[in-house]
Amino acid sequence: MFRGMKGRDKERIADLYGLSGRLLSNLILHQSYVRNLCAHHSRVWDRHWSIPPLLPRDPDWAGLANERVFTTLLFMRHLTQVSPVIGSDAQMVCDELAILLSSPPEVDHAHKLLGLPKDWESHPIWIQK
Repeated sequence: MFRGMKGRDKERIADLYGLSGRLLSNLILHQSYVRNLCAHHSRVWDRHWSIPPLLPRDPDWAGLANERVFTTLLFMRHLTQVSPVIGSDAQMVCDELAILLSSPPEVDHAHKLLGLPKDWESHPIWIQK
């Protein structure tokens, strides 16, 4: 539905989230892909995305592995922080995600498989309030 909108309308909506229309369109496609994986009980924590999200041209996003789950979670965190309609449950979800990420599965290279940088807990997007 968003993809079929006029460019100026996409930009107006994307501005609410601090994104470009092209980036938001791609992010909606990516989130739909991830949702479908989850709905069909696919494992996502160590998955290499077939439909990766585009990254904003912002230094905070530089160097992230956009084909891994951490970048998807960063986008979710960003959207919950800037959304004009999401209520107080957003912070609870972000807190629960932080707990899960702080104890990754006990496998070799779990942080790499998740796309977690060494300092993920202090990443500028992660610590936004």
